Amino acid sequence: MRTTTLLLLSAFTLACREEGSTKFLQDVDEDGVNENDDCDDEDPRIGAAVTYYADADKDGHGDPSSGDSACTRPEGYAEVGDDCDDGNAAIFPGADDVCDKLDNDCDGIVDNGLESTAWYTDGDRDGYGDDATILYDCTQPDGLVDQGGDCNDADAAYNPGATEEDCEDPNDYNCDGSVGFADNDADGAIDCADSDCATDPSCGGGGGTSETACVDGADNDADGAIDCADSDCATDPSCGGGGSGEFICTDGIDDEGDGLTDCSDPDCFPDVACGGSGTSGETACADGLDNDSDTLIDCSDPDCAADVSCSSSGGETACVDGADNDADGLIDCADPDCSADAACAGGSGGVEACADGVDNDGDGAADCADSDCALDPSCGGHRIEGACSDAFDNDGDGTTDCADSDCAGVSPCP
Repeated sequence: MRTTTLLLLSAFTLACREEGSTKFLQDVDEDGVNENDDCDDEDPRIGAAVTYYADADKDGHGDPSSGDSACTRPEGYAEVGDDCDDGNAAIFPGADDVCDKLDNDCDGIVDNGLESTAWYTDGDRDGYGDDATILYDCTQPDGLVDQGGDCNDADAAYNPGATEEDCEDPNDYNCDGSVGFADNDADGAIDCADSDCATDPSCGGGGGTSETACVDGADNDADGAIDCADSDCATDPSCGGGGSGEFICTDGIDDEGDGLTDCSDPDCFPDVACGGSGTSGETACADGLDNDSDTLIDCSDPDCAADVSCSSSGGETACVDGADNDADGLIDCADPDCSADAACAGGSGGVEACADGVDNDGDGAADCADSDCALDPSCGGHRIEGACSDAFDNDGDGTTDCADSDCAGVSPCP
């Protein structure tokens, strides 16, 4: 009788009563979870199913509205459901709250209460930035300033804090939409409102009846025609007596209206501001140099067509051009005609031609190894960025103004 009682008691200890009924369900592993609800009723370490939450942005925090019960965590689910934006992996409880107008740490406070400020890129470093480059942040980013309004961020002379004292100057340096803003004579009348300026061309009245300046980009006589396009400038040297050619190579203006400005116009290649020699035409036809910076050297330049050095007869007339001028099968110093030429005298003052493989001046260095060839195009020489604040790539190297290494240390570049 005692044995039967013990067996019955033992059976009751391995079972749980189903809620709402008198039926008992078995709990084999004795972990307090019946066999219907236990994920593994033979392992007391494993109990009922757990709620997991869909984690779309995979930041370890799931969407609290997407809970599902499972015995093991499904792929793409998280154990906690406290993410306030499950579409952004940078937003979850415990994240760093950065200044981006978002509640990154899900504490209900955007940017932790910090106020963002407008910042502007200051290309010319005058303390004022370009309004088109606005960026909002709670702290000042490197290279940005908190004052905008710069109407020419490539030239430090233009900014809202600049002064204007010359009513003849057509430039709006202080970016206020007018010129010569100061009342220079303190009579209460400013600029064109002052009778002193009645005949000033920049005021378009009185004596301003003609285009008084032909390269300033302004319609001085208010007739609708600017600079060389105005008949008043027909005889002006800047317009070449009729307006053909890029006459000023550093003014940022397309003087002849061909769509090419300053050093980007072949008219300016010889100009020293564009890295040219300052000469017009191939002045020497046997020196191995591109004298007029048109990329044609010596006899290959039409300027040398009539030069004796480029003649097809009469002996080897040029001794450093790599050509058989007299068609005798002998070139340059190999031709006896050149025996007395300085370039073939082995160090007696010859001129180094930079692409013929010969040490023409006898200094022990041939072609590009000779310092004489440092600026020659065949040795990687190039035109320079002659103007550093005109917003044009004057030397055609892909960089403009202060971004071009040629402008380092040249105003307004650092």
